[in-house]
Amino acid sequence: FTKRMSADDGLCEAYLYRDEKKITLTALLDSGNSLTEPISHKPVSVIGSDAFRKLYPEGEPEYYRVIPFHSVGKESGMLKGYFIPRLEILRNGVKSTFEDVCIAVSAELESKTEDDQRRVEIILNRRLFL
Repeated sequence: FTKRMSADDGLCEAYLYRDEKKITLTALLDSGNSLTEPISHKPVSVIGSDAFRKLYPEGEPEYYRVIPFHSVGKESGMLKGYFIPRLEILRNGVKSTFEDVCIAVSAELESKTEDDQRRVEIILNRRLFL
């Protein structure tokens, strides 16, 4: 991300819930994210490992789903995927709520804006809205 981002660029706020825990993240709605959880066929959003540790400070859960991926610059790979009870997205004053959402953890998601004021912590799958 080499330019200053705004809400018009797909940035929004995401709220992830687990038990009594709630974290707030800067999110990017990405039309290029086509990840799908292979068993449920649910869309998968990608969260950075730093943000994931905020949601699971006690350490990652024992059980996970394997999410295969293919991306530019890397032929293919696997990510660990976890289901979270609730995800809320606030974009342009409109809140959308999603239940039982799959997120995959990527240590490579450490993107920052040029002035380092807004760091993308989760890349949302646009298929959530379909």
